[in-house]
Amino acid sequence: MKIKSIKKISLDAPKQFYDVVEANPYNNFLIKTNSGYIISHNCNFTDEVNFAAMTTDVEKIKRKQKLLISQVDARMQSRFMKGTKLPTLQMIASSKSSDQSFLDTYISTKKKNNSKTTLIVDEPQWVIRNDKDSPNKFWVAVGNKFLASEVLPINAPEELVNNYRAKGYQMLHVPEGYYEAFMDNVELALTDIAGISSTSALKYISGVRLNEIKTTTYENPFTKDIIEVGTGDNLQYSQFFDLKKVPQNCRSKPLYIHLDMSKSGDKTGIGGTWIMSKSANDDTGKGAKYRVAFSVSIKAPKGYEISFEKARIFIKWLKSQGFNIKGVSMDTYQSAQIKQQLTADGFNTKILSVDRLENVPDSKQKLCLPYIFFKSAIYEKRLELYAKCDLLTDEIVGLEKEPDGHINHPEGGTQGSKDAADAICGSLYNASQSIGDFSFDYGETLDDLISVSTANNEAETKKQINIDFEQALQEMFTPNSIKKERQKASEEGFVDFGNGPSTPFAGPSVSDGMLIW
Repeated sequence: MKIKSIKKISLDAPKQFYDVVEANPYNNFLIKTNSGYIISHNCNFTDEVNFAAMTTDVEKIKRKQKLLISQVDARMQSRFMKGTKLPTLQMIASSKSSDQSFLDTYISTKKKNNSKTTLIVDEPQWVIRNDKDSPNKFWVAVGNKFLASEVLPINAPEELVNNYRAKGYQMLHVPEGYYEAFMDNVELALTDIAGISSTSALKYISGVRLNEIKTTTYENPFTKDIIEVGTGDNLQYSQFFDLKKVPQNCRSKPLYIHLDMSKSGDKTGIGGTWIMSKSANDDTGKGAKYRVAFSVSIKAPKGYEISFEKARIFIKWLKSQGFNIKGVSMDTYQSAQIKQQLTADGFNTKILSVDRLENVPDSKQKLCLPYIFFKSAIYEKRLELYAKCDLLTDEIVGLEKEPDGHINHPEGGTQGSKDAADAICGSLYNASQSIGDFSFDYGETLDDLISVSTANNEAETKKQINIDFEQALQEMFTPNSIKKERQKASEEGFVDFGNGPSTPFAGPSVSDGMLIW
């Protein structure tokens, strides 16, 4: 190693530094990192390890800081190790940020390994500096990925505090001097003042918002979140699918399926989404309502691979059971063969990558459009999801947005992958791209028409719909010659469909569309 230059500096006042005594003959060492050189004694201090100016990507920050700390440890051992003793001191400090940040991960590792040489100091400001403490305190309900943190009123009664505890909140007693800071931004105050890492600071989709779209009215037909089926067994996916859990009124709904493909190692995700209804004159899919039909992850048994043919058999089986499969999409990984086979089977297929970034007109950003639509459908409550879906929930709330626009899981996240989330995101986005087909085939449902009707009487609304429907049919089937004669005589339509002559009704009307109820 060559030292390029040595510069002398002068200080206006003495500066304190830490050192470990009796570490001769070496005291200084030089560490080369990606950002330059670091000169250190046998004591090293690294500050704000959770943050870096070069990037806001939490995973890149973690990799960079992990490399830096590892280099320091290696140099210390190389220079100062004496038998079993290492007379060095490595100090790492930082404000809190995300529960996935470097220091939180580092501390968890040390605790897991039951380190005997690590002292962990993790306390709020008012504990470290008791001059900031106060006998007058207020309560903060510290949330998690499914509960939003809240500041309780000053002098909140014990009954209210216990109610929050019963909901699953961790309760924090905070000195009253910090009340304004917590009221301004509770998440920021928790990290900067209380030293509590946020579970939501870096998350792409809020667990609180995800819980708001969950329902107990139906269940996932798959009996397991993960099924172990591969090329070396006689099992089929349909054996893990309970048809009795499928609502009867949903089988005829347009169903879109997405395959998040893999061969071995990682899992294959299969997800389905129904189009339930659409808003009038909406061909963009942004006003439509959707429902998750099913979700499952396929894991190959040890020594075998995931069978693409079994995925094809499963889709064909669903069709044989009366499911109205309108589209099947798949990502780009090894998808050519199964796409060709499903197309030959009569399915409408397409390649769809939920990870692909696209240039958006009038924007300098590249965006992941499928996940943007997925998030908006959740936040606008246009997507319905069965309540019992632990794996899918963990994958969705674990998603993080990277600076380049990609949506990924942090290192060490749920099962290392996001196959189930990708499969549902892909099936939803494919459904939204086909909303025009839904309009043509289904029009509006009677329930949707009545829900937006200004009529006070549901029976009268249905009567008017019948009349308008009959008039539309008369228009279709009455010969043009008869139409002209009837128009001259101002007579009613030519065909009577059993409801008597068409009589105008004062109220809302429907002029087109096929209505089935």
